[in-house]
Amino acid sequence: MSTFEETLSALDGALAVRGFTRARHFGGLRWHGESHHRACVVTVMPLSRTRYAGEVRLRRRIGYKLTLEIAVDVRVHLYFVRASFAANRLVAFIYRLRNLTVLDTPQVVPGFSIVTNDITWASMFTERADAMQETATLINERASSTFAGSVYLAPRTDRGTACHGSPVLQLADLTAARVTQAVESLAVIARAADSLPAPASMVRLGRLQRLAERHPFLAVAGLFVAALTVLGLGGLLAILLVVALMA
Repeated sequence: MSTFEETLSALDGALAVRGFTRARHFGGLRWHGESHHRACVVTVMPLSRTRYAGEVRLRRRIGYKLTLEIAVDVRVHLYFVRASFAANRLVAFIYRLRNLTVLDTPQVVPGFSIVTNDITWASMFTERADAMQETATLINERASSTFAGSVYLAPRTDRGTACHGSPVLQLADLTAARVTQAVESLAVIARAADSLPAPASMVRLGRLQRLAERHPFLAVAGLFVAALTVLGLGGLLAILLVVALMA
């Protein structure tokens, strides 16, 4: 077997024991199952970079991205983002347009800010030591000065979701033990979120957000076309930021 096949076999075995089943997903792999009686999705996507040798375009595999999603009952916006990114003027303006507030994080997650629509609920969440410790673990594991892991809570049409996205990983990083531990860490965050009093106002998705949830690639393509047609390059850059913040 190749190294990738060995890695895939190990992941298949570890996740199958937990009741997960595998399916192909837009060029990557996805496993569906449950973690602590919560719907859970594990996705591994290959990451490539384009470079040019003269007029020849070459695609080079630079690693893989691990993404996890676990269902929660609360529908709230709560993102952990680098403080330097949140302080950018354009980003701060977009946050204000979306009625989001930037808060400092506890010392357990230094260098990051919390972006949320509910300050009171977010403050209660940050008081959960177990959730903060697991958040710090997921953000910092294999992080670099350029790329860190992501942790956030986001609303969906009929529920919420707790999510984690890794930085760029190599095959050696995608061990069954590491992936299953990441699932356990995110499950701790999900349980902590649902143990708190409900947010004052559950977020309701708008029409565009519901479309993006059902057809993510169609929604992004539509935004690109609108930006290029109506707004030009400057508008395209702004749309790219909006898409990133809506993820």
